[in-house]
Amino acid sequence: MLVRGAIGNLAVKAIAVTMAFFIQIVLARMLGAENFGIYVYAFTLVSLLMILSDMGFSQASMRFIAVYNGEKEWMLLKGFLQYTNKIVFATAVLIALLCAFGVWVIREKLSADFFYTLLIAIAGLPILSLLQMKEGWMIAFKKVVRAEIPRTVLQPAIFCAGIVVAILWFKVDATAATAMSISIVAAVIALIVAFFLFYKIQPGEVRIVEASFNSREWFNVARAMLLITVLYQLILYRLGIIMVGVIRGPKEAGFYVVASNIAGLLTLVSAAVNSAFGPAIADIYAKGNHKELQRLVMKASRLVLFASSLLFAVFLVFGKRILDFYGGEFYSVYSALAVLLCAHILIALSGQIGLLFSITGRHNVVVRFLLVGLFLNAALNMAFIPNYGALGASMATAFTALYWYIAMAINMRKRFEILPFPLRLKVE
Repeated sequence: MLVRGAIGNLAVKAIAVTMAFFIQIVLARMLGAENFGIYVYAFTLVSLLMILSDMGFSQASMRFIAVYNGEKEWMLLKGFLQYTNKIVFATAVLIALLCAFGVWVIREKLSADFFYTLLIAIAGLPILSLLQMKEGWMIAFKKVVRAEIPRTVLQPAIFCAGIVVAILWFKVDATAATAMSISIVAAVIALIVAFFLFYKIQPGEVRIVEASFNSREWFNVARAMLLITVLYQLILYRLGIIMVGVIRGPKEAGFYVVASNIAGLLTLVSAAVNSAFGPAIADIYAKGNHKELQRLVMKASRLVLFASSLLFAVFLVFGKRILDFYGGEFYSVYSALAVLLCAHILIALSGQIGLLFSITGRHNVVVRFLLVGLFLNAALNMAFIPNYGALGASMATAFTALYWYIAMAINMRKRFEILPFPLRLKVE
């Protein structure tokens, strides 16, 4: 059942990835390299803000909702849903206001299109944050495939259709601000659908009971999850893009985004498997069934290894042809893509390290290694990007990923007697 769920989630993600690939090609060709770079830079920035506004509750949902639903703790479940909904929305609005003010202060240093694109992206932050949270809730209820539909399938489909109609049919100017406006409208529609889907899967008992709150525990766990997610995203995705944009400009940042997105498909395998197995692992760990936990982690690790290795080989062999679809200028980023593929295969081969450490409450171990990795990544980016641009950022990511997973593997072996490779896994 869990393997079937993981495969179903992978299928949905495959559809979403195909759509994203097509959308990026359409955007790159319609907007041009400069405007495309502005769009992806602004979207990368708001994606990072989404992590902050989420406060770690999307990840915490996998633990608390799975446990409360499994143990039929309807009052706590209702309280958790109400609490996270209010906290995430309020935080997103506050961050959006502060960032909008910051962009307005530096407006004279930005081009007009860059300025308006940033403002539009920031204005959409509360919508995007709620959409991400609804997805996390549905995953926690083990509705993995349904959870993926609004944000990963419906939103990009509406966005793509809107771009084509607006630019080709209504002859709207092909600017980054136009693309971002259409993206936010697509997110609003996707959020409405997500609300409807979640209402359908929510247990009926939750609607009739009084809410009970355990805010301190929820906040403490979410805070740890937030720190892990922020550091993880910064190291593997966001920091390199932002630093390339600052040091070499938004155009080269756009090149690096393309390489990073393609290589990042390897980690989508791990994300899909974690989404399917995570709630079950959390439920089993809470019941103290270590033997079953060991079996599930083994099965998840093997599935990750097999699927990610296939993707690694495909993108390494056909990477140049894939980049050709974006236009002649993007062909130069193949070297960065090859290095990033090596980095992401290291991540995929680690199995379920982060998931297991988080579920067993050992957040501080993960945070410690991630903090060292963040400083290492920033230093390497500063050293490599001025001379090598996107390739330098990919090298920094690869070295950081290598350090992090070697360090985590040693620690995992020491604490759990587990090797982060799908051979023999033993949990105390």
